[in-house]
Amino acid sequence: MQTARMICYSYSALYWIAVAFVLWLSTLPASGQQDFQYSSKKQRQTSTLVQKSKSTQQALLWRIEGKGIKCPSYLFGTIHRLCVQDVKLGKSVRRALAATQQIALELDINALASSPNAELLMQASLMRGDTTLEMLIDDEEAMETVRTYAQSVLGLPLLPPLNRIKPMVLAMMLLTTHEDDCEQTSLEEVLVKLAQQQNKPIIGIETVEQQIALFDSVPYRQQAEMLVQDIKATIQPEAANVSNVSLRRIVALYKAGRIAELLDILERTYGMQGRVTELMVDQRNRAWLPTIEKLIGEKATFIAVGAGHLVGEVGLVALLRSRGFHVLPLSTR
Repeated sequence: MQTARMICYSYSALYWIAVAFVLWLSTLPASGQQDFQYSSKKQRQTSTLVQKSKSTQQALLWRIEGKGIKCPSYLFGTIHRLCVQDVKLGKSVRRALAATQQIALELDINALASSPNAELLMQASLMRGDTTLEMLIDDEEAMETVRTYAQSVLGLPLLPPLNRIKPMVLAMMLLTTHEDDCEQTSLEEVLVKLAQQQNKPIIGIETVEQQIALFDSVPYRQQAEMLVQDIKATIQPEAANVSNVSLRRIVALYKAGRIAELLDILERTYGMQGRVTELMVDQRNRAWLPTIEKLIGEKATFIAVGAGHLVGEVGLVALLRSRGFHVLPLSTR
């Protein structure tokens, strides 16, 4: 499912766009782009990203030292969605946060509440021009599956403006809150509350505009194909030829620190490979590096990003080491 594919990568703005639209829906009456390699079928070979991740020691929490910085900073790999009852930050994570002066997230989720950003998110949820979902899904049976599923989840027919929502946003709206029948949260939300209690500044590594631009880079037709596959996988996982990877299974692997195994399952099942990995992970890691270097050079910083961004030859651990920092794994217990 789309949410499983996203859970260890970076879709912060996309998630909050979906949340904003769901909240908006609750107020209503009851009545030329690049090709991406996307595989809807289970891959038998281990993905390139997972192969590369094995060259990086597995850990969720890392201490960053050296290169003249006065106090160590910390790098923590998060998971973007999990059940509330599964939230438990180890003592070492809490100590690391307490020892720093500021926290840096992929996106400052507090800033999303401001009027300009909220309006921007709402505008960003819609496709350009007069494009509708019907224009992107040629198979009428597939389109009917999407309509029926959307009606069952939202309680509304897939009519304007709902059929103009970007497919990736629609997927989050339809699939995020209906997995595993539990109240969900994110580690980012938990970390923000802790930072606020400790009066620590919260910094976004990326801006809302940057994240929106990222998702606009994925062709709408490609997004629609992924949406159809995700809904079919949710309804009939065996017929869709994918494994039914539950949120609880993902969280269990994450809490055990088995990042390589987790990424292997997600990528073999949901096919986030090739150009998509380059766009969503590698390019952004490189773009984040100067900002992270500046932050840790100025103050001790607790950096929290999706766990998928830590591993591999272009993972943040390897990139920081290539810049001369000592990056050491820590236990999260």
